[in-house]
Amino acid sequence: MSMTTLRELITKHTLSVTGLACLGARLDAIASGRPLDPALDARVTELLDLLGMSSVLTGDITPQDAGQFVNEIRQVMSCDESLLYAESRTTSWLHHDPRVLQSAGDFSRGFARALTKIFIPQLDGLQARFAADGAAFLDVGVGVASLSLELASLWPKLRITGLDVWAPSLALARANIAAAGLGDRVSVREQAAEALDDTAAYDLVWLPIIFMPEKAIAPALERARRALKPGGWLVTGLANIEGNEPSAVFWRLRTTMFGGPMWTLGQVQSLLADRGFTDIRVLPTPPGAPALLAARA
Repeated sequence: MSMTTLRELITKHTLSVTGLACLGARLDAIASGRPLDPALDARVTELLDLLGMSSVLTGDITPQDAGQFVNEIRQVMSCDESLLYAESRTTSWLHHDPRVLQSAGDFSRGFARALTKIFIPQLDGLQARFAADGAAFLDVGVGVASLSLELASLWPKLRITGLDVWAPSLALARANIAAAGLGDRVSVREQAAEALDDTAAYDLVWLPIIFMPEKAIAPALERARRALKPGGWLVTGLANIEGNEPSAVFWRLRTTMFGGPMWTLGQVQSLLADRGFTDIRVLPTPPGAPALLAARA
């Protein structure tokens, strides 16, 4: 590849990358209620118009929806930025920047709402369990506790325990829980999932294996099944990595960056069955999104 061709390639894709950042800026203005500086707004509008992106902002986008989308953009761009420096090109989740950690966590608030509206009603008995006294949820890989806090707001009787091994995230989680005034219902502890020692304690366990090293997953599943109340549910997230369509190529990269296993849905289903789970099912997710599997203890 010649220097000229390389320059043209970088210039071409820089417009798209910057356009995505401009779209994020406009969404953040909606979410935060803080409008862009007029001079900057004019330039952002000009670039969005050039790229045909302005039209997506003409609908009725709520601040909550805008916040969800801007957190997704922040997460994508912060992950991609880590590829640009030798010290951050890792194959595990090792982010230190509080803004990166918080954005990644806040993106999971949308998953909490999807769990509540879409997935929990599909899992036999779980909706009634979550609405009852004594309801309990285990959030493995709790991060900054955004998912836990959102679920706590949606389910007033739910008590939540979060596990993580990444101290920078846990420090933010504790601050976020205190700021939300939910310390009586949401707690976190520094513990690996494979070291979990609770028994018959939770109605639902969330176990995102996309972030977990391969050697930890089988023992973590065994501990999770023991930690579930009889008839409780486990939901796990992994990437759709099969095939050569763009989304599969993208998720193979992300899985490697996050430190997760390069496993197919079938392999995870077999692993769940081998660990004693029943009623194993694939939950419907949008095209190109990570896959969700549910299984019953």
